[in-house]
Amino acid sequence: MFNLPMGAVMFCVALAQPPALGANPALGQPPPMPIAIHKPTAQSRVADTCGLEAARRYTAGIASPTIREAVAKATGHTRIRWIKPGEAVTQDYRTDRLNVIIDDNGKILTMRCG
Repeated sequence: MFNLPMGAVMFCVALAQPPALGANPALGQPPPMPIAIHKPTAQSRVADTCGLEAARRYTAGIASPTIREAVAKATGHTRIRWIKPGEAVTQDYRTDRLNVIIDDNGKILTMRCG
Protein backbone atom coordinates (compact mmCIF):
# COMPACT_ATOMS: atom_id res chain seq x y z
CA MET A 1 0.00 0.00 0.00
CA PHE A 2 1.23 3.50 -0.80
CA ASN A 3 1.52 6.12 1.88
CA LEU A 4 0.80 9.43 0.09
CA PRO A 5 0.48 12.83 1.74
CA MET A 6 -3.11 14.14 1.93
CA GLY A 7 -2.26 17.09 -0.35
CA ALA A 8 -1.23 14.73 -3.15
CA VAL A 9 -4.45 12.75 -2.76
CA MET A 10 -6.59 15.91 -2.94
CA PHE A 11 -4.68 17.09 -6.02
CA CYS A 12 -5.42 13.80 -7.81
CA VAL A 13 -9.09 13.96 -6.83
CA ALA A 14 -9.31 17.54 -8.18
CA LEU A 15 -7.82 16.45 -11.50
CA ALA A 16 -10.36 13.64 -11.81
CA GLN A 17 -13.35 16.01 -11.49
CA PRO A 18 -15.10 17.08 -14.72
CA PRO A 19 -14.70 20.74 -15.64
CA ALA A 20 -17.30 23.07 -14.20
CA LEU A 21 -19.93 24.58 -16.45
CA GLY A 22 -19.03 28.14 -17.23
CA ALA A 23 -16.06 30.23 -18.17
CA ASN A 24 -12.51 29.22 -17.48
CA PRO A 25 -10.52 32.47 -17.65
CA ALA A 26 -7.26 30.59 -17.12
CA LEU A 27 -7.80 28.79 -20.43
CA GLY A 28 -9.25 31.82 -22.21
CA GLN A 29 -12.66 30.20 -22.65
CA PRO A 30 -15.74 32.42 -22.90
CA PRO A 31 -18.78 31.70 -20.75
CA PRO A 32 -21.45 29.51 -22.38
CA MET A 33 -24.18 31.25 -24.33
CA PRO A 34 -27.54 31.39 -22.54
CA ILE A 35 -30.36 29.39 -24.05
CA ALA A 36 -33.01 31.68 -25.49
CA ILE A 37 -36.62 30.57 -25.30
CA HIS A 38 -38.58 31.86 -28.27
CA LYS A 39 -42.15 32.89 -27.65
CA PRO A 40 -43.97 33.34 -30.93
CA THR A 41 -45.53 36.70 -31.57
CA ALA A 42 -48.23 37.66 -34.03
CA GLN A 43 -45.54 38.82 -36.45
CA SER A 44 -43.41 35.67 -36.16
CA ARG A 45 -46.22 33.19 -36.80
CA VAL A 46 -46.33 31.62 -40.24
CA ALA A 47 -48.98 33.07 -42.51
CA ASP A 48 -52.01 30.87 -43.14
CA THR A 49 -51.54 30.32 -46.87
CA CYS A 50 -53.66 27.18 -47.29
CA GLY A 51 -56.82 27.83 -45.25
CA LEU A 52 -55.56 25.92 -42.23
CA GLU A 53 -57.33 28.03 -39.61
CA ALA A 54 -60.68 27.69 -41.40
CA ALA A 55 -60.31 23.90 -41.67
CA ARG A 56 -58.84 23.24 -38.21
CA ARG A 57 -62.29 22.80 -36.64
CA TYR A 58 -62.63 19.47 -38.47
CA THR A 59 -59.62 17.96 -36.65
CA ALA A 60 -60.60 14.76 -34.78
CA GLY A 61 -63.53 14.20 -37.14
CA ILE A 62 -63.83 11.32 -39.60
CA ALA A 63 -62.75 12.09 -43.17
CA SER A 64 -66.09 11.13 -44.72
CA PRO A 65 -67.12 12.53 -48.10
CA THR A 66 -69.27 15.11 -46.29
CA ILE A 67 -66.36 16.29 -44.12
CA ARG A 68 -64.00 16.36 -47.12
CA GLU A 69 -66.44 18.60 -48.94
CA ALA A 70 -66.84 20.82 -45.86
CA VAL A 71 -63.04 21.19 -45.54
CA ALA A 72 -62.79 22.18 -49.21
CA LYS A 73 -65.59 24.71 -48.75
CA ALA A 74 -64.03 26.12 -45.57
CA THR A 75 -60.60 26.57 -47.20
CA GLY A 76 -62.05 27.88 -50.45
CA HIS A 77 -60.00 25.49 -52.62
CA THR A 78 -59.45 21.82 -53.46
CA ARG A 79 -55.63 21.73 -53.08
CA ILE A 80 -55.98 19.25 -50.24
CA ARG A 81 -54.03 16.03 -49.67
CA TRP A 82 -55.64 13.40 -47.48
CA ILE A 83 -52.65 11.41 -46.23
CA LYS A 84 -53.06 7.95 -44.67
CA PRO A 85 -50.34 6.09 -42.71
CA GLY A 86 -47.69 4.64 -44.99
CA GLU A 87 -49.03 6.43 -48.04
CA ALA A 88 -46.42 7.81 -50.43
CA VAL A 89 -46.55 11.57 -50.94
CA THR A 90 -44.42 13.87 -53.03
CA GLN A 91 -41.83 15.93 -51.19
CA ASP A 92 -42.62 19.18 -53.00
CA TYR A 93 -43.60 21.98 -50.64
CA ARG A 94 -46.57 24.09 -51.69
CA THR A 95 -47.65 26.78 -49.28
CA ASP A 96 -51.14 26.87 -50.83
CA ARG A 97 -51.85 23.16 -50.25
CA LEU A 98 -53.51 21.76 -47.13
CA ASN A 99 -52.20 18.40 -45.92
CA VAL A 100 -54.70 16.49 -43.80
CA ILE A 101 -53.15 13.59 -41.89
CA ILE A 102 -55.61 10.79 -41.11
CA ASP A 103 -55.26 7.46 -39.33
CA ASP A 104 -56.20 4.01 -40.64
CA ASN A 105 -59.81 4.54 -39.54
CA GLY A 106 -60.13 7.89 -41.34
CA LYS A 107 -59.90 10.04 -38.19
CA ILE A 108 -58.32 13.44 -38.88
CA LEU A 109 -55.22 13.65 -36.67
CA THR A 110 -53.69 16.94 -37.77
CA MET A 111 -53.46 19.43 -40.62
CA ARG A 112 -50.68 21.63 -41.97
CA CYS A 113 -49.84 23.74 -44.99
CA GLY A 114 -47.37 22.37 -47.47
